Amino acid sequence: EIVVSLIGLGATDVPAPLGDLATSRVQPLAHIEAFVGGRRARILSSQLSATQVGVFEVGIEIPVIASDLHDVNLRVAGIDVLAGRVVVGN
Repeated sequence: EIVVSLIGLGATDVPAPLGDLATSRVQPLAHIEAFVGGRRARILSSQLSATQVGVFEVGIEIPVIASDLHDVNLRVAGIDVLAGRVVVGN
C-alpha cells in the first residue's frame, strides 16, 4: 500500500473542520480512481488526514505489476493528475 497526500478535492461527506485537524472520518465526495503504471489500482481509503490540516490521504493498493519505476496517476472527478512515482520490486 502507498498513501498519496492531496489538497483541493472539494466537498466532503460531512463538514471539514476549518483550520483544524479532523477528529472523525471526513471523506471527499469526488469520485477518485487510481492507476499505477497504467494499471487500475484499488483505492483502500480516502479521507482527511488526522495529522495534516486540510490534506487528504488516499491509500492505494499496488496492483501486480513488473518491477520498475511506475507513475502513480489519480483521476479525480474525471481529471487526471500525476500524483508521483513508485518503485515496485519483487
